[in-house]
Amino acid sequence: MILLIFIIILFLLILIYNLINVYREGMENEYKDYDLTLDSDSKCMILAQQNAGNINYLKERIDEMENIQSMVYDLSMNVAELNTEMEGVVQQQIDFAEQLTGGTTPLEISGTTLTDDSTL
Repeated sequence: MILLIFIIILFLLILIYNLINVYREGMENEYKDYDLTLDSDSKCMILAQQNAGNINYLKERIDEMENIQSMVYDLSMNVAELNTEMEGVVQQQIDFAEQLTGGTTPLEISGTTLTDDSTL
């Protein structure tokens, strides 16, 4: 009972903490107000330089994310390979069970067949 109360209090504290701290995901900077008291030519130049810097920063971040595609592809290939290996393990279980029973009794082993709505 005490453990249950402790867990509830812990989750409430975590919830309150997350409600209080507002995050801007992926953003580590703060808004900086521009000094726009200069003449219009200077304003345009300052804003153009700021935009160029922002574009360069975004391009760097996108270049860093290009590696993610190859990582996802590698993971999907690993999952396919593990699926094949699991099918082999299941087949070994079936073969071993048939050897133990002499192959005369129909086997009821759960997880040994794939249906349309189930996966290993």
